[in-house]
This record gives sequence, C-alpha cells and structure tokens, in this order.
Amino acid sequence: DNMTESVGYTFRYRLSDTAFVYSKYGYEWLIGSRIYDISTGTDTPIALPNAETALYPVAAGNGKVVLVPDFIENATSGGPYIYDVMTGETSTANWLMFYNDRSYPVFKLSGDTLAAFSVDDNGLAIRLCDLNTETVMNLFELHYQAAQPLAVYDTEDAFWFTTDAYSLSDTYLFFIS
Repeated sequence: DNMTESVGYTFRYRLSDTAFVYSKYGYEWLIGSRIYDISTGTDTPIALPNAETALYPVAAGNGKVVLVPDFIENATSGGPYIYDVMTGETSTANWLMFYNDRSYPVFKLSGDTLAAFSVDDNGLAIRLCDLNTETVMNLFELHYQAAQPLAVYDTEDAFWFTTDAYSLSDTYLFFIS
C-alpha cells in the first residue's frame, strides 16, 4: 500500500541443484542475503550475529559463501566473512586483511582456494588464499596504477583476472595457473 516501499531480489550464486544464494533489496539498500532450497522450501538467512550492516555475497562454492559488509564504513570489520552452508556459521576472515586498498576486492572461490583481486597504493594485488589453513598462499603485486579490478574467473587449471579500463588506462588480463 505504501508507494515508497520497494523490494527486489537478485539471484547471486548456485550452491547445488536445489539451493541458491540470493539478496533482498529495499528501495536503495541491501536488506540481507539468504539461501533458498527449492526442494525443502527452506529459506535461511545469512547473517553475522550483532552485525550493524547487511552482508553481501561476493563468491560461493564448495559449501561456502564469501560475504562483505554492504556498507564497509559502517562496519566494525570490513570482512570478508565466510559462511559455512553445512553448519550455518559465519566466521570473520581476520587473517585476510586489505591494508590501504582503494576499493573492495573482487573475489572468486574455487574449491578451498579464494582468489582476491584488489588495488592499493602500489597498484594491483592478487591474493590466493587457502580457506582450510586460513592463510594467504601467494601475493602478487602488479604495478599498474590506473587499472581497477573488474572480475576473476576460474578454469580447470587457472584463475583469470581482468581489469576495468579508464580513460588513462588499458584493459588488462592476467592469469595464474
């Protein structure tokens, strides 16, 4: 009845043949993220206890969902957070810090390897992380000042990293196998 109210839904990631991650939006804000299982009708919220902002899914796979706060400046921790689909628990990845990053990283999850592509004061940075040991296995610093991370893709044996072009920059494509 209220014409100023608006609700929208965005499919984010497929988890299985019957379950997917989706986000629910208000007029201009994220309300929250959830997992819906069509076989059981179960609709499970993904949340961090006592969180002051909603969590936005940025990667999923292997029974995990990687999330970041919708409003990083309002959060006590910028995350990322790892939601375990089997246990329903959300943990903070305090071991994965993004110091001096000018924008939030782009993520891709493949098995238990999390790829994070970001930009900081030195240029582009690629981190390959092991979620089992909670460590950054590799850090690659690329000194391209004008480029911004756009996306990360994975193939059978490699990660592919693409950048967004600016008027002063070209588009770049990197791969690590």
